[in-house]
Amino acid sequence: ECNSSGFSDTLNCSTSACPTDCQWEEWSAWTSCDAGKKACGIGHQKRTRKVSQPATGGGKDCLSDKTVETQPCNMSTMCKQDCRWG
Repeated sequence: ECNSSGFSDTLNCSTSACPTDCQWEEWSAWTSCDAGKKACGIGHQKRTRKVSQPATGGGKDCLSDKTVETQPCNMSTMCKQDCRWG
């Protein structure tokens, strides 16, 4: 007859890292319009983002490689041009 009181046995399991999916930072604020001091004409502005947490342990990668977005700006001040005959 065996009495096992007072004895314990520990076995480590799942010692690999848990999967962590990739995470993106929030988009930055839009930059100023690069039309600058022009009286008229379309400019552009951009914003960026970075990966804040790369995928680890078999987690899902960030699928998009889009780290920069651009958009037109200053469109309300288009130049008016007189018609010219060629």
